[in-house]
Amino acid sequence: MKFINKLERKYYKYAITDLMKYFMLVWVLSTAIYNYVPYGYMMYENFGALDFGMIFKGQIWRLVTFIFKPYSIRSIVDILFFAIQVSLYLYIGRSLENAWGAFRFNLFFLSGIIFNILGGLVYYIGINLAGGFLAAYMGRYDVGMEYLFQSMFFAFAVLYPNVEVLLYCIIPIKVKYIALIDAVFLANTMFGALGAKQYYIPVGILVALINFFVFYFSSRNYKKFSPKMQKRKVTFHREVHQASAGTRHKCAVCGRTELDGENLEFRYCSKCKGNLEYCQEHLFTHEHVK
Repeated sequence: MKFINKLERKYYKYAITDLMKYFMLVWVLSTAIYNYVPYGYMMYENFGALDFGMIFKGQIWRLVTFIFKPYSIRSIVDILFFAIQVSLYLYIGRSLENAWGAFRFNLFFLSGIIFNILGGLVYYIGINLAGGFLAAYMGRYDVGMEYLFQSMFFAFAVLYPNVEVLLYCIIPIKVKYIALIDAVFLANTMFGALGAKQYYIPVGILVALINFFVFYFSSRNYKKFSPKMQKRKVTFHREVHQASAGTRHKCAVCGRTELDGENLEFRYCSKCKGNLEYCQEHLFTHEHVK
């Protein structure tokens, strides 16, 4: 999308590199406090969840703290699954950042949070318009980042459909098939929640999917490289850049030059008309100029 390209050119310098690493660190910390600190579970339940009734009373920090909704641990198996989720989401987040660039991945993450907040607001208004009894019966919008993580996985499956992972650490299976199975389970979760009148769950799923589709249509023309290819290309570009030190470079998308950072790398695109040069984040994601 041209709009996203304009945003990137203007605000790329504010992007947080390796965003998932920092988010996962805080998520692990919040999970540890919730499960192992005396009365720690009450901290999130009473002060951190996305409860618009309390937000409208001045507890605006909930607009941020809800994203760190902790993982509930009751056994050793839960600890194992939590560790797997952390490592998996970290890998997926870094892969998306390599494919899209730090700015676009930051934007995807931020827009997912904003969509979640809007979904919670719509849910709150809806149940209160329906009546106080319904509001008390249905409860608050108890959604964290779980469905945004699902949308991240779908985005990863679109970019890298043929990457193989070991299901249950034994069975090799391509990501695209796991995504299809996940989509079926997600649909089943939605209909089950509707039957149980837990309407906040379908709302949370829908807003996460909206975020996914927005970024799918804005990046579907990107070249798709495997994560291993991404790493090899970055290494190659770094070596080329070191061999041609002293020259001037400027990215045709974001306008950065080698003066903006000593670790920036630039290459010309052979498919673009004219001598257009791109930085490492846009070399494989830009729209070719004909």
